[in-house]
Amino acid sequence: MTKPFATNAYLPDERPPLGRLLLYALQQVVVMFPATVLVALITGFQVSTTIFASGLAMLRR
Repeated sequence: MTKPFATNAYLPDERPPLGRLLLYALQQVVVMFPATVLVALITGFQVSTTIFASGLAMLRR
């Protein structure tokens, strides 16, 4: 008989434990902030405007 494998996936109505939730939040900040700043620098936009627009887009979701 085969053993089911564990995954790190959560359904939309599930919530990970607090420690893992904070780890995922930190990972999001570490990845998304430099990417947003890099796009601003490459395109010539002001970094503050790009971060503001990114924040507005997040709130709209």
